[in-house]
Amino acid sequence: MRHEPRDLRALEMRDAESSETSPAAILDGWKLGAPVKKFIAFAAASGWIVLLHHQSVRGKRCRNLLYVDSNGLELWRAHLPKDTVPDSFVDVKVAGNTIIAWTWSSYRMVLDAHTGVAVSVEFTK
Repeated sequence: MRHEPRDLRALEMRDAESSETSPAAILDGWKLGAPVKKFIAFAAASGWIVLLHHQSVRGKRCRNLLYVDSNGLELWRAHLPKDTVPDSFVDVKVAGNTIIAWTWSSYRMVLDAHTGVAVSVEFTK
């Protein structure tokens, strides 16, 4: 099931009068349902990988890792490993064209950059 794109440009900016137009300022101002913990410019897909603070999102399974394209559209949210409760993403990094994410339940996941679907899942504890 593909996550429908959501237009984040229409969401409220923290400082609408700011002349700052850098990706960092724009992402920091978006209301994504939780504060942004980390974001990484991802040139391979012309957008940003965004990790939201997992402690700010309610629910036992927090899908807090997403991809936002250069136009401000949320194109996907990564799915957590099956049958892990509670769980959330706690860190992410980009290595070349590869997205690597770690979960609270001790999984290391390699994600497809265009879909957010797990290419590999490895228990690391």
